[in-house]
Amino acid sequence: MAADDQASLQNLDNIRQAVLEIWPEHKSFLAKSLPTNEAANLQHADQVAALILSLMGEAPKTVIEDYRWTCERLLEEELYFQRHGDYRIKDFAVARREVYENAGFMGRYVNGLLLSHLLWANHRAVLRFFTEHFLPGNPAGFNHLEVGPGHGLFLHLAASHPACASALGWDISATSVDHTRQCLKKLGASQTARVERQDIMTLPDRNATFESVVISEVLEHLEDPQAALLSLKKVMTSNGRIFINVPVNSPAPDHIYLLETPEQTFEMIEDCGFSIIDKACFPATGYAEERARKLQATLSCVAIATPGR
Repeated sequence: MAADDQASLQNLDNIRQAVLEIWPEHKSFLAKSLPTNEAANLQHADQVAALILSLMGEAPKTVIEDYRWTCERLLEEELYFQRHGDYRIKDFAVARREVYENAGFMGRYVNGLLLSHLLWANHRAVLRFFTEHFLPGNPAGFNHLEVGPGHGLFLHLAASHPACASALGWDISATSVDHTRQCLKKLGASQTARVERQDIMTLPDRNATFESVVISEVLEHLEDPQAALLSLKKVMTSNGRIFINVPVNSPAPDHIYLLETPEQTFEMIEDCGFSIIDKACFPATGYAEERARKLQATLSCVAIATPGR
């Protein structure tokens, strides 16, 4: 790689070095995960790194320490999954008690997952698929909705797109709404994207107003993901498009709905009346798709779909 290309990847290099200073044992994982060639992939990774650096702010050490802690918690869930072939938690009430209402746990968990958007190959690939395959296909002047916007990366990218007329985020948790608002402010999108508290399972009657909808890494947290998809279908325009991201075989402290194959995921989407127009599977770091399927390792399954009505 040329010297000027290397210099342009400063954001990526800064995060890599900061992580290794605190967690040197993570070096082999990063060597597998972070791109070392293909200019477009490198540029995308550096752009994501720039956004994450903005969100890390003045506390990069804390975020990295929480990332390591989160990886350790996920390893515990992975060991349970390998032994039992199922997620440890089966219902939302337990996840709410153990994770969402546990302020100390939830704070570190959310903080730690921020770095996954860059350091995990499948999460980074999903974000790239969103920016390169979903957003450009939306109509001019599209109204955008995201359910469970988390750190606000997807919402920020949608709001920043020149064809976007409005961007709105919904979350069931007041704490999460406040967190996303703070993230959008750091990203510079607080004036162009709004976040409201809303449970998609109890939507009031409203017009179908959204040409663009995103639900990413949310359905696996629900006892009835099909009901969530059917609810979202009601708020989409006839020419609307939805971006759905669901991981299969992905044990985590708050994952309760297990999907074991990409086919199950895509069938669930189609059973809800959506027509899939594009789809992809992105394996976890260190796996090719075939091997991930064989070993029941995590695959991020992405579908772009229309309401089909």
